[in-house]
Amino acid sequence: MGAESDSNPKIVASAAPEERNSRRLIGRWLSVGIVASAAVLGLIILFKTNFHPRTDDATVLANYIGIAPQVEGPLVRLPIQDNQFVRKGELLFEIDERPFQYALERALSDQATLEGQIVDETRRIAALKSAVVRFRGQHSQCRSRRGHGRKGRYSRTSGMGVCQHQFAPPGAVTQDASCLRR
Repeated sequence: MGAESDSNPKIVASAAPEERNSRRLIGRWLSVGIVASAAVLGLIILFKTNFHPRTDDATVLANYIGIAPQVEGPLVRLPIQDNQFVRKGELLFEIDERPFQYALERALSDQATLEGQIVDETRRIAALKSAVVRFRGQHSQCRSRRGHGRKGRYSRTSGMGVCQHQFAPPGAVTQDASCLRR
């Protein structure tokens, strides 16, 4: 074996540069693969640490937004989950409407009662106005019978006549207001 390799020195000499070139080529590819693997591994680590952080003694900074409803009451439905992204106008929770429905029905009932009282008072005012008109008519008749032309009430101290209907309640005024002399 040694004789054959010694007899052809060109074969031995030519194999060495090809072997060196292939080793260089393998070394270059291996270097490029290591650098590419390191870059990919760095990107994977960067992604995982940013989107899935993990530690034993970390604190989380988050944007907390306080939510205060305009009315209070028990919640019936909560359609969102923790940490869910929500948009403006989305339903966050639903409050039980029964207490408000009861309050509305009570307010409408109170309103109807008050409107009935207003009608009653309007009728009462109209009756009192007609009694006042009737009283004024009777009072003027009484004054004309007595012959007193002065305006004003009759008084005891002046010795003038006193009409009976001046002291009667509005409902008790009668048609014939008799004047009494005191």
